[in-house]
Amino acid sequence: MWRAATRPPPSVTIAVSTPLRVYVALALLVALVEQCNSFRTSTGSLNAPVEWNGAQFAGIRGIRRRRWKDVRDSCGPLAAHDDIFTTRGKTVASPFLAELVDRGVVSQATDISKLDDFIRLHESNANGAQGPVPAIYYGIDLTADFIHEGTLLQLLLLRRFLARGFNVVVVLGGGTTPVGDPSFKTRRTRAVFAASRSGAAKHNAILDRAATCASVAKENYNGILDIVKKLMTRELKTDQGDVIRPSLAFASEMSEADAAQVTSSSYNVVILDNSDLYNRVTLTEYLNTVASNMSVGRMLSRDCIRSRLLVGEDGATALRRANMDLAEFMYMSLQAMDFVHVASRFNAVIQLGGSDQMGNIMSGVELASSLSGLGKQVFGITTPLLQTRSGEKISKSSGECMLRIRAETPALSLWSHLRNVDDEVVASYLQLLTLVPRSRIQDTMAAHVNESKVLLADELTTAVFGRECTEAIHKHWLSADIAHVANSAEGCSPEDYQSFERFVECVPSVTVTADELASGIPFGALLDRVRTPQLVSGLFYSNRRAIREGTCRINGRVETRVDYRVTSDDLLRVSCADGRVTEHIALQFGKRQLYFAILKKA
Repeated sequence: MWRAATRPPPSVTIAVSTPLRVYVALALLVALVEQCNSFRTSTGSLNAPVEWNGAQFAGIRGIRRRRWKDVRDSCGPLAAHDDIFTTRGKTVASPFLAELVDRGVVSQATDISKLDDFIRLHESNANGAQGPVPAIYYGIDLTADFIHEGTLLQLLLLRRFLARGFNVVVVLGGGTTPVGDPSFKTRRTRAVFAASRSGAAKHNAILDRAATCASVAKENYNGILDIVKKLMTRELKTDQGDVIRPSLAFASEMSEADAAQVTSSSYNVVILDNSDLYNRVTLTEYLNTVASNMSVGRMLSRDCIRSRLLVGEDGATALRRANMDLAEFMYMSLQAMDFVHVASRFNAVIQLGGSDQMGNIMSGVELASSLSGLGKQVFGITTPLLQTRSGEKISKSSGECMLRIRAETPALSLWSHLRNVDDEVVASYLQLLTLVPRSRIQDTMAAHVNESKVLLADELTTAVFGRECTEAIHKHWLSADIAHVANSAEGCSPEDYQSFERFVECVPSVTVTADELASGIPFGALLDRVRTPQLVSGLFYSNRRAIREGTCRINGRVETRVDYRVTSDDLLRVSCADGRVTEHIALQFGKRQLYFAILKKA
C-alpha cells in the first residue's frame, strides 16, 4: 500500500472518449507526484552503475524509490563531519601523511586508511614508477584579488605534495564564484556580489534575446592567478634532495597529448578556470553525468546545507527556512563535477579544502564512486580553519583586520603581520604553516612567545619570498636601530648598497614625485597611501589618531601633527661608491611597522 507523510495524489476519473494524449499527460502528472517522493538510497549509489564513454553517460538505471518519511528521517540530526572524518587518534603508516596528521595539518579525510595505502604505494614507486602520476586538486574562489593566511596554508601544503612527486591542479572559480558557495552561510556574501560583473550581452536561448550574464571581475582572476603562480613555481627541494622548479601549464591551452604528458611526469602545476569547462559542457551532459547521479536527499543532509536552511529550531521543528535559490543549491554539484573532471583528465585523486568544504568534497567523492567508468578511487582531505581572535573563520568577507597577500605584497608586510599575531595562535600557526620540528616549537614557546613569533615570521617569509629577504629584514630592521634606515649614508660599498636595495624591495612603499614634495604631502594622507593597500578593510587603528598620540615617526622623529607637510627636506639619501643613489623617507607606525616613501627618479 502506498504511504507517505504527505497527502496521496488525488484519484483521477477519465472518460472513455478522452484523447490518448490526455491519458499520457495525466499519467505523467501522477508519475511526477510519485517521483517527488522518490530518491536514491542514502549511500548515493545506484543499483546498476552507468556506463562511461569518456565524455558523458548513457543514462541511469535501478533508482530505488523511497517513502518521503525515509527521506525526511535521513535529513534528521547527523554527526558532524568533524566527527565522521576526523583524523584524531588515527594511526597511519606513511611518514608523510603521519607528519601531516600529527601536526594537525590534515584534520579530516574521507577514507584515511585507504588514503594511507595509496600514498605509501606512491612513495614506494616514486623512483621510476609506471603509470600516471597522481595529482592533488584545490579550488580557489575569486571573490577578491588576494589570498589570506587560510589559503596560504593550503597552497603551502600543495607544495609539500609537489615535493613528494605529486602534480597539482589549481581550479580557479571563474564559473562557481558568481553562483556563491552557500556552505555554512546565512546568505550570499557581499564578496560574491562584489566579485561578479555583468559581462558582454550574448544571445540567451531561453529568453530568445540578448542578455548579460555574471562573470568574475578580471582583476580578481589576475590577482589570484599571480599569487598562485608565484607560490607554486618557486624552487623546492624534493624528497630525493634535488632542487627543482615546478612547471606551470594552463588546461585551456592543452591538447589531449599535452594532458597525457602532464600525467606522465611529476612536479607539474596545472591551472584550470572552471568557467572554461562549463562553457563546453551542455545541459544534457550535466543532467546525464552529474545531476542524475547525485541524491537530493544526501545533498540536503549535508551539514553545510542544513545550516543554511535551518535558521532556528524549536525542539525538533524548524522555525523558518532561509531563502536559497537553485543556483546556490547546485554549487555542490558543480564542485563535484570539477573533481570528476580533473580526476579523469589529470589523475587528480585527492581534493584539498578547508574543513567547511567537507560536504562539497564528499559530494565529489560520491559522484566519482557512482561513475564506474572513472576507474579510480578518489579522496578528500581538509585542513583546519584558521581563526581570528574572536574565533571567527578568517575569510575575505570577515570584518577582522588581516593582511592582503598578493604577488606584489612586500616581504616586510608579511613578516610584520606574522610577527604581531595574537599570542594564542602562535603555536598553532607554527604547527600548521611551517616545517619547524615540534620539539623546537615547544622550546621557543617555553622560552618566550616573541621568539616564537619571530620564528614564525622568518619561516613563512622564507617560504614565500626566499631566504635573502629574511636575511635583509634581520640585518636592516630586526637587528638594527631605526637610525640604520632613518639616516643618510654616502659612499656605501657595492655589497652594502645591494643589501640595502634588497631591503627596500622588502618594505611596503609608495612612490612620490619631486612636484608632490615641493608642495608638501600631509603626513596623515601619506600614511593612508602607504598603509591602506596592505589591509583588507579600513578597520585598522586610525592613522590620524596614532599620529596625534605620538606613535608615528618620520625618519625616526616623532611627529604629532596630522597636517605636517612632508617635503624634500625630509628625504634621506643612500649612495653607492659606483654612483647609484636611492632617496627615501622612512615612516613608522608604532614600533614594528616600517614604510618607505621613495622619490621617483627623473
